[in-house]
Amino acid sequence: MVGTTMILSATDIYAQQTQTKIGVKAGLSLTTLGSFSYSTLAYDYNLRPGFQGGVFLETPISKSVLFSPQVLFTQRGGNVNTTSARGVILKGSTQLNYIDVPLLVGFKAFPNLTFYAGPQASFYVSEHYILTIGRSTVTSTESTGTIKTNFGGQCGCWL
Repeated sequence: MVGTTMILSATDIYAQQTQTKIGVKAGLSLTTLGSFSYSTLAYDYNLRPGFQGGVFLETPISKSVLFSPQVLFTQRGGNVNTTSARGVILKGSTQLNYIDVPLLVGFKAFPNLTFYAGPQASFYVSEHYILTIGRSTVTSTESTGTIKTNFGGQCGCWL
């Protein structure tokens, strides 16, 4: 009974010293669409910089574990530059916009270092691409063939 009382008292003191945090985050998103082949052309997308920003909630579960749901606007995409067998230059840029909802669990390894991991759902918002073939340029906001909802995971650390 004494051991239980001491644990509950310690938990009460800790709960009073920690607070749930609500915040805004913003940063750089570097993505690529990978590579694929179509007809006689091989497309190899390079990294494309984009914006990522939104809101987060960080609530402690224990002294070293916390839960952090987030809602983020994320720009993804890639840039491509290739030449056909006939010497025609093809340049393109694709931007896909998503709302990402990661549900992360964090482990505080040190006071200023937290490791995070958890599942993420991504919901398609819009897309924009520019394709230049030779001297012709095509711009479109069509979403033909774009996956509307993605599920994955996220991991990383905060300093």
